[in-house]
This record gives sequence, C-alpha cells and structure tokens, in this order.
Amino acid sequence: MDPDTKTDSPTRRERELERHRAEILAAAAELFARRGYHGTSVQQIAAQAEFSVGKLYKHFDGKEAIFSELVQSHCRQLADLMERARLTEGPPLERLRRMLAVVIVHFSEHRDFLRIHSREYPTNLEGILADFHAETQGMIAGLLAQAIEQGELPTEDPELLAAVLFGAAGKLLHHLSRGESGKPFDLVPEYIDRLILEPLVRRRPAGD
Repeated sequence: MDPDTKTDSPTRRERELERHRAEILAAAAELFARRGYHGTSVQQIAAQAEFSVGKLYKHFDGKEAIFSELVQSHCRQLADLMERARLTEGPPLERLRRMLAVVIVHFSEHRDFLRIHSREYPTNLEGILADFHAETQGMIAGLLAQAIEQGELPTEDPELLAAVLFGAAGKLLHHLSRGESGKPFDLVPEYIDRLILEPLVRRRPAGD
C-alpha cells in the first residue's frame, strides 16, 4: 500500500482517547444509577474511573456534558438497533415485535442506563430525550400504519396507538427495573402483545 495513502482507521492516540472517554462514561453510569445526577460529583466520577479530575476535564467539560453524552450514546445505539429491526423482512407487526425485543435486550444488558432513565426522567432527561422519543414513536407509528393498511389491525389512529404502546412499554420497564421481584424484562413484550396487540388483531373486521 502506498504509504501516502490515507485511511479512515483511527490512530493509536485516537483509540486511546476513545477508550478513556468510554471508561469515564462507564464510571459515570454506575454512579448516576446508584446516587442520581445531583448526588454525583465530577470528583467522584474521576475517582471511580481512576482518573485525575484534571485528566477528566480533558475529555469532558463537566458533569452535564458527561451525562448528556452518556444518554445520547445509548439513544444512538437504541435507534440503530430499532432501525435494523424495522428494516427486516416480514409483516409490520412482526417487525414491531422485533423492535421491542431488541430494546428489551439492550436494557437488560445496560441496567444502569435504565435505572438512570427511571430516576432522572423527566427532570434531567426530557430535553435530551425529546428527539429520540419522537423518532421512536415515529418508527412505531409507521409500522402500525402499514399493519392497518395491510389488514393486520383494525382502523385506528397509528400515532395515538404508537403513543399508547410507547408509554406502556416504558412504564413496564421502569416498574421492573425498580422492583425487587426479579421478574425478567421479557415480560414487557409479552404484556404488550397479550394486552394491546392481540386484542386489536381480534377486532379486525370479519374476512380480513
């Protein structure tokens, strides 16, 4: 390869910086989940990540910037996972179920982030999550509109139905994340399917 040819591969320095940022975010996630946003200081995050405060400030402007990047990073991951599920093959309702399934897997693997969401919403999160919530409900509404058009569901307002599904899934996740019962997050898609989607499917006009 021509030594002058440029590639998109990150340099060792860039990889090191990215690793340090990831370590800071991981430390912050644990503290925010356990102590809350207002109960966590930059000094505590630095100590948890085994960084000096000065070194931490080389990567982030402060606690607010760390919190915002942590939340937005998870939103980007979730949006990508949901979009991939949305674009798979199959009937709209099946793709909607896949979207919900990947969200459940993500939150099961990142329980600290779910605890942060449960603890801080809406006070410290509403503004950060507004676009993500709108995008997510838009994807759900799009699939519901297709399901109605293709006869999987009876005629309903897909945007209102999307709001119902989105709200119910969120409340169930928050309830399970705070409880001591040890019930699995897999109950969320089961309840959404059994209590909301299946009754709608049964309401389809005869012959559809």
